[in-house]
Formats: sequence, structure tokens, C-alpha cells
Amino acid sequence: MTIFRLLLGSALVVLSPACGDPSAADGNPDMISFPSDGGQAACSAGAITYRHGNEPPQPPIVHVLSKAKYPLALCNDGTPGAYVFRPGVGGGAKRWIIYLEGGGLCGDAASCKLRYDTTPFYMTSSGAPDGQVYPTVLEGLKSTDMAVNPDFHDANLVQLYYCSSDTWSGDRAGDGGLPTDNLGRWHFRGRSIISAVLAELLPQGLATAEEVLLTGSSAGAIGVVSNADDVRQALPSKVRYVAMMDAGFFINYPDFDSKTNLESTAMPTMRELDLTSAVAAWGGRGDASCEAAATDSAAHTRCRSVYDVLRAGYVQAPLFIRQSVYDMVQLKMLVPVPPQDAAGRAALKAYGMRFAQTLVQDLKNLNGISVFATNDTRHGVINSTSEWSTTTVDALLLPAVFGAWYANPCAAPVTHIATP
Repeated sequence: MTIFRLLLGSALVVLSPACGDPSAADGNPDMISFPSDGGQAACSAGAITYRHGNEPPQPPIVHVLSKAKYPLALCNDGTPGAYVFRPGVGGGAKRWIIYLEGGGLCGDAASCKLRYDTTPFYMTSSGAPDGQVYPTVLEGLKSTDMAVNPDFHDANLVQLYYCSSDTWSGDRAGDGGLPTDNLGRWHFRGRSIISAVLAELLPQGLATAEEVLLTGSSAGAIGVVSNADDVRQALPSKVRYVAMMDAGFFINYPDFDSKTNLESTAMPTMRELDLTSAVAAWGGRGDASCEAAATDSAAHTRCRSVYDVLRAGYVQAPLFIRQSVYDMVQLKMLVPVPPQDAAGRAALKAYGMRFAQTLVQDLKNLNGISVFATNDTRHGVINSTSEWSTTTVDALLLPAVFGAWYANPCAAPVTHIATP
């Protein structure tokens, strides 16, 4: 078993682009049946006109789930899941943003112990200030500043704590009595956490929502793909529902081979090995339609692969992708030890270009999905006011392009993909 290397959040400083900026198990008591219309049929999200007022924003409050009410909605360490909720006001009172946090993952004993030792806050809700104002300033797409976030500043915001390390797709129990270097210690319950939060919010206004946006960054964006249609099923039948993923378009590209300074020829790739390991650890499932069509274990594993799921057209919800073509986190995963000599650095730059060209082609292979792909190395941008406000392709700003798409997602797909 390899040390799991999908530890998102690392920075890659040695590569720069040629231009631009540097399953829910049967019988799960948390999987509640909701009234629904059976999912999206084609694109049914009608055009809207934004309406806003001058009402002051409400504070975002932290809520820790009841372990008695939702016994399976657990963080890795067995503490209950948690979320942040900021009620919408005025014209945004019927508009909802549901945001899945990112923050890496772990899929074997060694990587989960490393995660626990170095970033334990990604595996627990311990210390979450239940009932108090969320202590972190919410920026970018989640900002209440109309100048920064003109279309969504007054919407309801739900931000789910990411403490399951499973890209929101796991459904496996752990045993807290085991040592931290034993994979069996950890719960992987991302799906149950999502289900429980939706159940909590339906009587708090989500049941009468008119518009819902499911979004997330990095590991949260992968979670968007795995859960988009499940979340739609949990919502009232008449809701207008769309999804957006930020920095989650991970592709299956060969590692950089430091011996040849070229792509590794090893098969399966490290991405495939790591994903197989993780799926075995997490249990659960990916996109429901993909899983229903899968006929063997390899096909089930591919249902956690963003590219495979989207290329096959399994996600029915209208979808918008925000991605950097030289994504620093993906490249860091593929080049864990960058070369230090001049020849190696030149080869690595060429490798990065080939990676970017492949990612761009994979984005172009998607049908019916809107894409905004920038020629830079940035990972997630929607959580940062400075990056949200300055991310551009062909002089078009992300907030304007996304806002226009959200207003009419069933029009022709938006495709702004920078050339590497």
C-alpha cells in the first residue's frame, strides 16, 4: 500500500505556466426520504432575474449535529458533524448556497495517521463553537458585500464542516478504541453528514427554497459531483437546482518520472492506485447513476473519478466548472519531489505544459457542461475575495460570467478555456 498522496492544500512553486499567473448503505437511519420529483430530466432550471434589497446581513452561526438524532453523521474521530448557517435576507431569502468544504483526504492507514498528526481539525468537530457566530470571515462567493458578491450576497448560506476525509462520499463505521495508526479507527461518513444537514435545514426554510446552488472547492468540488443528484432528490420538487465545482476537475495523468524526466509508464497510474485504496477504505459510493451502471469493482471505483463521471454524462444537474489548467495541487501530487538540476527543471516545465494541454482537452470533451478555466496555477478561488474578484479568462471576470450563467443555466453552455 502506498502512502496516500492526495493531500490537497500543498503548494507547488517549481512549475509556472508559459503565460499567466504563477453510498449510502441500506437501512442507514440518517438517509431520510424526502419528497421529490425523481430528479432532473434534461435541463429544467429556468431563467431568473436577480432581486435584492437593502436589508442587513444575518450572522453565520455554527451548528453541531445531534449525535442522538443522527448517529451516523460522524467525523473521522466519531464526533458529530457540523455546519454553518447564515439566513438569507430580502431578495435572497429564497436563494440557497450549500457549500461543501474541501481540505484533502486520506485513504489508508499511513495517510490518515499523518492527517491526524498534522491537521487534526480536518477529522473532528471538537472545538466547533456550537450556537456561536462562525469566527472566520466568509469571502468571495460567500461574502455579504454586494460590491464583491453582487448576485449572492443576500442568499442563505450553508457551509458544511469537512471532517470525514472522504470527498463527501464515504459510508463506513470506525472504532475509536483502535490506535491512530489503524485504518479501522476512523469513520468515513461524508454522505450521512450531508443527509443530516439537509434534514436539519428543511424545516428552517430549505423546504420552501426557490433556488438552490450546490458548490464546493477541491475535495468539496469532488463531493459536488458524487452528491449533486442525491442532493437534488432530497429537495422539494419545484426547486430550481444547479451545481458549481471549484478546483475539483482532477484528471488521471501519469506521474513525472524523475529517472527519465518524462511521464511514468507504470500502469495502473498512481492516481488509480490511490483511488482504489481510498474507495476500499471509505465504503459508500460515488454518483448514483454511475454506480447503478457499474458492473465490476473497477467500474465502481471510476464512479469516484470526476472526469469519468462527467464525461459519461451521469450528473443530471446543470453544472459549472471553475478550474486552473496548471492546478498547483494536482501537479504537486504528480511531482512529489521536484528535480533540482537545470535539465530536470526544464523537463518538468515541459511536463507541466503537457499536463495542462491534457486537462484542457479533457474539459473540452465534456458535453453540456459550462467551463471557466484559467491559465494559472491557482487551486480554489471562490473562498477568497481577492481571487474571486480577479479571476479572468479573455478579460472576462469570473463573478460576472458565473452570475450570468446562474441566471440562465439552460442556455448554450458557457465555455471559456484559456490556452496553456
